[in-house]
Amino acid sequence: MIVYHPDRLMRQRKDLEELLSIADNKRVLLHGEANRRDLSDPDDRFILRIEAGVGQGMPSPA
Repeated sequence: MIVYHPDRLMRQRKDLEELLSIADNKRVLLHGEANRRDLSDPDDRFILRIEAGVGQGMPSPA
């Protein structure tokens, strides 16, 4: 998927979790202007959860 920034793709954390669930069976890469996230990589998933939490204005899960 090509997006400007991953937080533009999902504005709600539940949307991110749905995307991660779909990506569990496929190799999905998010390509953005400034970065790339591999949804099969636990570190990238963690970063996306933080970004989605910040984008939603809520603290990230611990």
